[in-house]
Amino acid sequence: MTGPLDRARLTIEADADNDGVDETGVFEMAGNLMVRPKIRTGFILSGTGSTVNSVIAGFLDDEADRSTEPSKRRGFYLDLGGGQWTVDIEFRGWVGSRDADGVPLQWGDDASPSRTQTSATGQGPQTQIDVLMRYINVGQIDSRNLATLEYGEHTSDPDTLYEPVDVVLEGPQASTKAQKSDGYDGRMTCIAAASFDEPWDAGFNDQR
Repeated sequence: MTGPLDRARLTIEADADNDGVDETGVFEMAGNLMVRPKIRTGFILSGTGSTVNSVIAGFLDDEADRSTEPSKRRGFYLDLGGGQWTVDIEFRGWVGSRDADGVPLQWGDDASPSRTQTSATGQGPQTQIDVLMRYINVGQIDSRNLATLEYGEHTSDPDTLYEPVDVVLEGPQASTKAQKSDGYDGRMTCIAAASFDEPWDAGFNDQR
């Protein structure tokens, strides 16, 4: 690859076949793909109306030149990295789905077409939906067991600009209109998350 990824790729570790060993499920979403990254801001101070903002505004007005515009109706904002980075994904899957080069889009732990408890590559809508939901359901995706999202410039490929994103999932869903339909629609929100296994600043963790 020599540029941004042309699909969204979600990797989930889960014991999908209940054999006591986690499988690595890779789910490549490419059909009618829509990827919408956004930031849910989390300001410590935000806007006007709070007691803290009113106090600060009053203090600054008292210190300021009275000829200047008063600041009480203008909010103060403080961003310390709070909020959430999210990526909304919408896609379409279909029987025998392949990329532009004719390579099957992987759906589970097997890149070759297969229908097992752990893989639905190349299979029909209901099988693909059920395998994806199985991984999500038994994987318990949280800060103890994060999923990995790759899209655009966020991949493990050295030709892209950024690392993949560790995520948890919000509201994953998929639907197909009829049993004989050859396609289905899916959507989910991926929220960037930190792992409990990552090292944290010792001063932050010090309980003294």
